[in-house]
This record gives sequence, structure tokens and C-alpha cells, in this order.
Amino acid sequence: MKSKYHPANAFKLCAITAAALLIVACGGGEGDDGKNSAAPFATSTGVKTNGVLGQGLYAANCASCHGASMPAGVNYLRTLNAIAANKGGMGVLAATIKTSQADDIATYLAFGAVSSLPAQTITFADPITQTIGVVPGALVASASSNLSVSFASTTPAVCTVSGTTLALVAAGACTVTASQTGNASFAPATPVSNTFAINAAPGAPTFTAGTPVGSLNVSATATPSQFTFAVTSNSAGAITYAATTPLVCSATTAGTVTVIAVGTCTINVSQVANGSFTALSNPYPFTLLPAPVVGVAATGAVLYTASCAVCHGAKPPGSIYSRNIITYGANAPLVISNAITTGRTSVLGIPTNMGGLSSMNFTAQNFADMAAYLATPGF
Repeated sequence: MKSKYHPANAFKLCAITAAALLIVACGGGEGDDGKNSAAPFATSTGVKTNGVLGQGLYAANCASCHGASMPAGVNYLRTLNAIAANKGGMGVLAATIKTSQADDIATYLAFGAVSSLPAQTITFADPITQTIGVVPGALVASASSNLSVSFASTTPAVCTVSGTTLALVAAGACTVTASQTGNASFAPATPVSNTFAINAAPGAPTFTAGTPVGSLNVSATATPSQFTFAVTSNSAGAITYAATTPLVCSATTAGTVTVIAVGTCTINVSQVANGSFTALSNPYPFTLLPAPVVGVAATGAVLYTASCAVCHGAKPPGSIYSRNIITYGANAPLVISNAITTGRTSVLGIPTNMGGLSSMNFTAQNFADMAAYLATPGF
């Protein structure tokens, strides 16, 4: 007897079909067409790998479709087959889930979020005390897993490491750590550190002087002014400073120099013995020069008008006498100063009687101002 078509039956059929499609879309049946479905737990290495990593991989890539757990998926091949067949769109994981990741996922599903890898230990030979100037031997360490060990310095100001090569930077305590990060067969090892002394090189230390060297311009109006003088040394001994020219400068033991007068300032630098370094004392002389006087044209214009224009006329060119002073006095304060102090005669043999201005007590700044005025076009 034929069954009659009924709309309700069609609805039930569609519902069942939709459910089946939903299962397939999310990788139902693990997407391997039943292959390996009865296989027990297995990884590509034949041993448990890292369930902690597997937990993170599963949560990020599988849980959205498969839920919190997938107890049947304890064979790494089931995951790889589903991805390769692109069941339920799982092919998008091909760039993320490789064999090692599938091993970790299988370990997590079978044993939980624990690292089931065997432990390993590191044996690190103490580099013992080193001395700057003596090339250290290579760093030596081994892991019980026979995996390679890496080294790193945690005190880079004292020592650095490249591969197994130790570089001595400065005297002090050097700490080097040996590490092994593990792999698919071994859990990471507990790092091992060795701390050892680095001694300074034997013999006398050497100084490297900082600024100032040579000479230093000092403004007369700013005297006493201060600056810092310092040296560096390859020894760690304490350094002190002292001025040996008290009429020109003074210095604190920390190197702060106070200018007293223009002249030669000598700072003596001393360092106490330290380790294998002997004591050292060096003098550092340098010249304190007066700061150059910079003329101000506006001020010079007032001075020139009051003191010179009556004879030399306005600038430029004025009278025959003004041409002489403009030509030779512009930007040359000493020309003007000498003309006044010597009562000089012009190039034409005409007495200038400039000596009459000597009673005005012009300063170096006054002469510089007038020279600036004479030398400034259009002022």
C-alpha cells in the first residue's frame, strides 16, 4: 500500500536533511568519512605532545563548531584528514593546523591541558672568574635531551653573549643564563644561571678627557661662571678633581670648575687604585679666553655722532677724514682705539687731534660698537 504524500512528512524530511547538513558544515563525523574512527589515541611521533598548546589551538580553531570537547577526536589523522578534505569548510585551517599542531590537539583531547612531554635538565659549566684583556673560553652547557642549549647575558653592561662566545665589557659581576626551549618530544628545561666575576685589566688605568680641551671662551660679564670638567677611565676606582691655579679657577672634587679670571686653568685628576689597577694622577691645563666683544651698531651710531661726526662728518662718506676712519675702522675696533690713544695723523698728514678723546675712557665695547656702526651698510 502506497503511503500518501502529506505536507507534514515533507517538513519532517527537510528538517532531518537540514540537521545532517548542519553536522557536515561543522565537521560532523570528524570529516574523515569514518577513516580512523575506531583508532585509539595517536600522534605523528607516537608519544604524547603538549596538551597545553593543544588546548589553545582547539579553543581558537575548533570549539566554535565542535563545542568544548570532542572526545572521539583523539587521533591526529582525523583532524588532518578533515582539513585536507575541506569537510564543512575546515580547509581554511590548512595554514594553521599542521602535523605538530594536530598532535597537540589530539594530546589535549585525550589527556587534558597538561604538558605530557618528558622533562629535561641543563648542565652548565661555571665560566669562573674572567679578566679583561684575556680572551675567555667558549661557554659550555648540555641538556639531558641532547638538544642544543642557548646562552644569554642578563648583565649586558658587564658582559655580552653571542652564540657560545662571551665578551667582557667591564669589571663587575657577570650573569649568563643557559636555556633549552624544548620541542615536540621534550618539555622546556628550567634555565640555569651562572654568576662570576670579571676583573679589570692589570696595570695603570687610562683617562679620556671630556670638554673642555684646548681653550674656552669666558664672558667677562658672567665671571665667575661655572662648567663641568670630567674624564672617563677604564678603572672603576673613585675619581677626584682639584684646581692647581687658584688665581684663575677653582674646582670641586666632583669636577665643577669656577672661573676666576682669564688665563691658564689647570685641573688635576686623581684616581685611587682599584682591583688590579694602580692609582693615577694627571694634570689637564686649558686656556680661559675672554669672550669676543660683539659690537652693536645702534649704540655705535650714538657714540660716533657724539664724538666723531664733528670732524669726520656723517657716514658715509662725510669729509676726507671720515673716509679714512670708515675705510680702516670698520669692524676693526683697534684702529679707532689706536687713533684716539696716539692722537694719530691722517694719511694726508693732517693732524686729527683725536687724542683729545682719550679722556672719555672708551671701553672695548664702545670701540666695537662704533666699528659695527661704520661697517653696517645703510644704518
